[in-house]
Amino acid sequence: MKTLLLAFLLTAPVAINAQMCSHVIFPHVVSQGVGSYHITSDATMPYNDGSNFYVCAGVHLTMQGSAGSSYYLEDGAMLTLLDHDGDAVFAKGNCTIVDESTETLVVTCESSTTISKPNDPFNYVQMLCANMVFDYQQVGGSAPCSLNLQEESSEQLEIFPNPVQEGQPVSFSSNVAFVSITDLSGRVVLRESEIHSKELSIGTLNKGYYVITARTENGSVLTSRLQVN
Repeated sequence: MKTLLLAFLLTAPVAINAQMCSHVIFPHVVSQGVGSYHITSDATMPYNDGSNFYVCAGVHLTMQGSAGSSYYLEDGAMLTLLDHDGDAVFAKGNCTIVDESTETLVVTCESSTTISKPNDPFNYVQMLCANMVFDYQQVGGSAPCSLNLQEESSEQLEIFPNPVQEGQPVSFSSNVAFVSITDLSGRVVLRESEIHSKELSIGTLNKGYYVITARTENGSVLTSRLQVN
């Protein structure tokens, strides 16, 4: 009897109460294939290590392979992992997660999310959240999915000069309503809302590299690396 019980515990999925039910969503920043991705429409992506993937509500992301990546799923999103190694998934309600690998998968999610591992049905750990919360302050205060993507693609927001001299302002090609600047560690060093101007003073920034996210009044978004000389 003890042997049977031990075998059951080793093969059955584990569901426990989770501690990490709140996460910051970072801007869409990609450098040589690695970074933070916002998935706003159904997509299949190639092998990618050490990245963050934010998946909008109702969107299906198929990942061919990854290692050490994290996935953040809005309500009703779907994630298919063809292969992975040491990835983590954080999902809101009514999501569908299909893991076709035989690796252990750790999923932190609301109870209405379903997990399927057709090639190794019991090799996952499910950590339950009463309510999964995403913090959107780094991306302007609202989910990136709510932006008007068609309008964003038609209006190309630009920043200049870049590089910019220390103490000098930067300018945009359109009026911006919100700007957030973070250093390369992800710490917010400047955040301005209700700007309604094409010019922004960055006189407090020291020399170095930063990530700037700006949003216009009609929802177009620019995310770029900013160099201060």
